[in-house]
Amino acid sequence: MHCYSGTPEMSKKFIEMGYYLGVGGPVTRYKDVEETVRITSIDKIVIETDSPVLPPKPFEKHSRNNSLYLNYIVKKIAEIKGISEEEVAEKTTENAYKVYGINKRNV
Repeated sequence: MHCYSGTPEMSKKFIEMGYYLGVGGPVTRYKDVEETVRITSIDKIVIETDSPVLPPKPFEKHSRNNSLYLNYIVKKIAEIKGISEEEVAEKTTENAYKVYGINKRNV
């Protein structure tokens, strides 16, 4: 689900349908997105920028979004889930490989 910003309840339905949740800048600003990340397995989350819109805090009013800000999203997910930033980056990268059908051996 690209740039998921719906309710935590709705996210459960999408996960049951086999979707992954794309998490971007809104996770740093909205409690519903934060709660969605809290209740969703890291195995069902990918990170995204949704460039050029929806940058994370503290850039939401002053900047166009770009991939240099992904670390803010990773940091927030790690904080919410109580895991390391490295684990978030590793797991969400693995998830992206699955979503896009990329064979890790060929990367």
